[in-house]
Amino acid sequence: MSKQVNLLYFSATDRTAQVVKAVADGMNREIKEYNITLPKNREYDINFKKDEVVIIGVPVYGGRIPKFLEGFLDRVKGNNTAAILVAVYGN
Repeated sequence: MSKQVNLLYFSATDRTAQVVKAVADGMNREIKEYNITLPKNREYDINFKKDEVVIIGVPVYGGRIPKFLEGFLDRVKGNNTAAILVAVYGN
């Protein structure tokens, strides 16, 4: 089991943050948060390690993630990192 759970989320209304935190709560692991809601928090690349888990949460509008997140998410890298993807629709 991994040592750390990483939460990477965009949450304009805090709802997506609440959902990814609820998923992580049951894992009983150290948690590190990457709140990418503000543009300044998307200015750097993020790399996750093999023994970590990352929960990525984004809102979905019309079946799509916000266009401005696409370029940033391309820069999120892992090394066979376990990932859980969470798409949040509405409230």
